[in-house]
Amino acid sequence: MTESGSATPLLTLSITQLQTLLTKFAARNEAWESLVSSLSNRLKKLPKPSGLRVRALPLLTPRETELAWQMREDLTLDQIARERFVSRNTVKSQVRSLYVKLGVSSRQSAVQLLERGGFYERQPPRRN
Repeated sequence: MTESGSATPLLTLSITQLQTLLTKFAARNEAWESLVSSLSNRLKKLPKPSGLRVRALPLLTPRETELAWQMREDLTLDQIARERFVSRNTVKSQVRSLYVKLGVSSRQSAVQLLERGGFYERQPPRRN
């Protein structure tokens, strides 16, 4: 294994994995024992993960942003189509495309994901 000097790879490890690694490191290098002990204590004080993982939201186009807000308002596809001056099939296609982009398979899942990601905390787009 080569030494890069970067701590970035350690960011991919869980707290438990880091503690195990530190323990093994301290066992091999007695001179580092106090530093490793200090780091282990700091790791123990970190908040435990909630189990709810929120991934970064993809960037949405202005049309997708407007559609996401309309989906949250519980408008039917026909109502959304009328507001956008497009056909219902166009809206269906746009909704499917948004689902793919968000990695979900339902309207409810899309809205929940966007809520958890803070999307709806921003100002809604202005409608014409």
